Amino acid sequence: MFEIFKKKYKEEDWFKVKTYKSNIKIKYPFKINKDDVNLIIKGIALGDIAGSIYEGFYSEDRSDYNNIYDTMYTNGEYFTDDTVMAIGTYKSLENSDYEKKYREMFYKYPNAGYGPGFKNWCLDDKAVAYNSYGNGSAMRVEPIGILEKEEDVIREAIKSACVTHNHPEGVKGAVITAVCVHLLLKGASKEDILGYVSKFYTEENIINPKLSLKEYHNEKTKIPIEYSVTCMHTVPLAVRCFYESKNFEDCITKAIMGSMDADTCAAIAGGLAAVYYKAFNANTTYAWENKYKEEINIMINN
Repeated sequence: MFEIFKKKYKEEDWFKVKTYKSNIKIKYPFKINKDDVNLIIKGIALGDIAGSIYEGFYSEDRSDYNNIYDTMYTNGEYFTDDTVMAIGTYKSLENSDYEKKYREMFYKYPNAGYGPGFKNWCLDDKAVAYNSYGNGSAMRVEPIGILEKEEDVIREAIKSACVTHNHPEGVKGAVITAVCVHLLLKGASKEDILGYVSKFYTEENIINPKLSLKEYHNEKTKIPIEYSVTCMHTVPLAVRCFYESKNFEDCITKAIMGSMDADTCAAIAGGLAAVYYKAFNANTTYAWENKYKEEINIMINN
């Protein structure tokens, strides 16, 4: 129903490394530091946590920019499957054992709010990929962006998606998200990121908009729930929220306002924003240091 493959590509192209090469030339590229993964995971977790209390419904509160921005991390927010599986991806990088690590993380944190398809896959050790194009492949992939070579980022992102989300759109969403993180770590601009993503989502009005982001927010209740959890909706929306943001918290607020799947959209956007801005306001910093950092670090190191 929601298949929107770009016409110039064949279905099998979405499983090939060359399809996703950015060919972006950064004049003075940064050297990627492996410690950058901590910043990526911090951004994912803070986005996930901020969006957790808004997931699955629209309300006056989540249409109020100032309310979301000013009360962030003071409402009993919590991490969900987005954070858990992103850490699972990080733990998989050494041996590309995504299937094993995803199931391990599921059993350690079984009540993190997984979708039914992924939960059933975790519970059945013999289960195979189930042709999903849900945004779960994109929400967990960003730590792969720390790999030094773009080709390796693409290759590993395909692997990470294909253990569950082997639909072309599921693979596409994961790879594009990982490459965006990688490019930002190398020093790419917002314009570079928007240009790269627009090559793959030009049919999607979110990334190549007819509406302003504010106008889109006013129209969002017309978006079917089943579409709002797909890669083809969440990935371009998260990128657009990042592109139009002024700082990390502004990015997260825009993502929460824009998506029914608020925690996942904010998690993806949060990873991008953390890498780009490398700074958080006083309220976010306090919440991280005093509420979330210890538990997230235990999750990473355990």
